[in-house]
Amino acid sequence: MPRVLIVTLFVLAAAVLTACQATPSPDIQATVEAAVQTALPALTSTAPPVVQPVVQVDIQATIAAGVEATVQAIPTPTATVKTVRDVSRTPPPTPTGTPTLTPTPSPEATSTPPPVDTATPSPTATPTLSQLVKEIEPSVVQIITSAGKGSGFVVGAEGWIVTNAHVVGGFTQVAVVIQGGSEITGTVVGVDKDLDLAVIQVDGDDLVPLAFADSDGVSVGDDVAALGFPLGTILGSSATVTKGVVSAKRQSNGLNYLQTDAAINPGNSGGPLIDTQGRVVGINTSRVERVLGRSIQGIGLAIASDHIKEALPSLMSGELAPVDSVSSGTEGLSEGTGRVYVSEKHWYSVHVPDGWRLHDDDPDQVFMTSGANGGVVWISVERVDPDRIYSLDRYLDSGFKPAPDSRWTSWEILSERRIRSGVGQPAWGAQGEAQEFIYEFTDEKGVSGKGRLLWRLQGSRLVSLDALSTAEIWDGNPDVRADMLGVQASFNPWTFSDDGLGYALAHPTHWALVVDGSADYMAADTRTSAVLRLDVVPDEGHADAGAYGAEAKPGNPAFSIIKRGVVFKKRTSPAYRIDFFGPRPDGVVLRGALLISLGGGNAVWTVIQAEAEDWKEIAPYIDDIFLRISVRR
Repeated sequence: MPRVLIVTLFVLAAAVLTACQATPSPDIQATVEAAVQTALPALTSTAPPVVQPVVQVDIQATIAAGVEATVQAIPTPTATVKTVRDVSRTPPPTPTGTPTLTPTPSPEATSTPPPVDTATPSPTATPTLSQLVKEIEPSVVQIITSAGKGSGFVVGAEGWIVTNAHVVGGFTQVAVVIQGGSEITGTVVGVDKDLDLAVIQVDGDDLVPLAFADSDGVSVGDDVAALGFPLGTILGSSATVTKGVVSAKRQSNGLNYLQTDAAINPGNSGGPLIDTQGRVVGINTSRVERVLGRSIQGIGLAIASDHIKEALPSLMSGELAPVDSVSSGTEGLSEGTGRVYVSEKHWYSVHVPDGWRLHDDDPDQVFMTSGANGGVVWISVERVDPDRIYSLDRYLDSGFKPAPDSRWTSWEILSERRIRSGVGQPAWGAQGEAQEFIYEFTDEKGVSGKGRLLWRLQGSRLVSLDALSTAEIWDGNPDVRADMLGVQASFNPWTFSDDGLGYALAHPTHWALVVDGSADYMAADTRTSAVLRLDVVPDEGHADAGAYGAEAKPGNPAFSIIKRGVVFKKRTSPAYRIDFFGPRPDGVVLRGALLISLGGGNAVWTVIQAEAEDWKEIAPYIDDIFLRISVRR
């Protein structure tokens, strides 16, 4: 039962817990394209999509056969109701992964960067891998943005760091974690999306640049090792090392890649691939998955070092400064921009103010502290039965109320109300609502305190956002109070929302946006063949999802319906679901589920489809995704 979390302020001020979760970015066209072009049924009025994934890397010879096998006609669900898309309406904005972000000016280069040292000294004896790692690890860093976490490495003594462009996204400022866990702010000086390279500059002492080797001199079979932070810091706060060989040398779109069997996982992107003398031969960019219609393990790719050496002078000069850049700031924070924490487990993001410390060892109980100022914000998430607890009113009517810390000697709720607030959230539907409690308390030492608690219901998750401090801070320090309330206001449970079309949705953080003009929103699972597609069409006067959905069906006669019917019957806006399966033209069996939601004069069609062999893996996500689709009433 959620309640005001058991905490005393003087204990929390001394808490030291840090950990970070990773959210990967897909890097290989086959990862997304093989999934997208095998999967989604669209509305009958929608032509088969021409998919243009965000990542444009096509590894010839290895992937070509898989791509060719999947570019085929896709069966589409049909309905006897008219479902012609309203082409006269203004197209929705292209999602960028974090809807609350705001544009900021591109950074200006403050000085002419020094030339990159590419000297490769010849050691008298080949060092062991453990010796190399000990020497190189301080130069490998972790990069954190609201889009997730990746890796990077130092290339210049004046704080120059290189990483992948997809790791920094469109941000002009990122968090950089160096060895020992120290976090510093880095400025994105240059980005080359075609090369998938970016350069960051930080103010740091004793940063040692890595030397480059000539990638042309690398041969197939040479020993290499990959360094980085796979899965963020789940595996620990130190860089992970994986060893392998150069499996092949590839070329795509004029770029050279080194293929390796050294394990590369989400979070490794941007880290160095080194040779037996500790010299950089490439920058890790992605792991290949879902090639040739089946899972492929042990294939990783790195951009050849020669491209990096050639690109660094331009990237460091500022002439390739990010154009479509964003910052991680938000209204409500008193100073600076802070950074953004993204929960991989519960699919939300929240801003961390400058100077605040984040503690996220337990993803169910994340909290942040303002240090000596005594401010605390808790974010607690627990699962509820969505059939029994289908609304905040239902939760409150079931008898659940906030409860005080057992060590508090007094506790009183001063006010309670229903509100609709938050950045990047639609101002409609029960999922945009929160129950607010303003309270005061006295702890066991006689110190008076005040706080604000918000309860939110997001599908099958009940979220408690609790901001509290001493009464002296709450009433007398407006900056700290603004930071605390700003954190609550920045809480964003949506992966994407469209105010114009009136919908919002959430999905796992490893499901990556696919830029595709044929759908209002599309995302692909970077770990399986699953693809999500959302289309908004007129409801043609239907006020009841059951009547509308009963007329919808897969248009391909080879597809069979497993079950169909009205779902979420107790919610304010019930929906209609159809589960189906059937073969692709190449014989691969597909499983899928379609959810139709009505609201605001529109019918929102959300389809999730995957190869049947992957369905068991993604099934736990399906209900959560469907439960968290919110449509304007």
